[in-house]
Amino acid sequence: MMDNGGVTATCNRDGRPVKELGNHVSNEGLGHRCSSVGSHDTADLSDFQDVEDEMDLEDGYLQMNVKAEPESVGRQVTSFEESQRATEEKCHYLQQEANLAEKEVQKTQGTLRAAEDKAKMLKVALDSVEETAWTLQGDSQREPRALRHYSTASPGARQAGARGDGPGFGPLSRWPKAPQRSDETGA
Repeated sequence: MMDNGGVTATCNRDGRPVKELGNHVSNEGLGHRCSSVGSHDTADLSDFQDVEDEMDLEDGYLQMNVKAEPESVGRQVTSFEESQRATEEKCHYLQQEANLAEKEVQKTQGTLRAAEDKAKMLKVALDSVEETAWTLQGDSQREPRALRHYSTASPGARQAGARGDGPGFGPLSRWPKAPQRSDETGA
């Protein structure tokens, strides 16, 4: 131990000299000797300069770390902002895709509605055609029946139909009278 104006030098457990306040700080009972000063239990003040330089280096390292921390945080913030920006761009792209898909759906629905309207119009037209066909079929069924009846009737019945006094001939009554042949009159 060395006393230098109230500052006592002693050694810590790893053998480095340290400053201690007080006049009689001893390392007795620590069970070791300072390896940095050989067999002595004390160190001179020049050893303290090395310790102070080392502490300054440690402080500088800590200060560098403190200065580096904001940069690291800044990089993390920048990375997060870039990631967030990329996510927003992806969301915007997906929103545009969804809008396009919705427009396609609306377009398809419009096409389907137009097709349904056209189908309804065609059905109305078909119903009208069918109704006309049934009307025509009903008239045409009466005409052939009358014509068949006329063609299979006896000569006398044909004459009666031609004169318009035969039973159930309808439109045939408007036909002009057929000229009589001698074989039909029986003369």
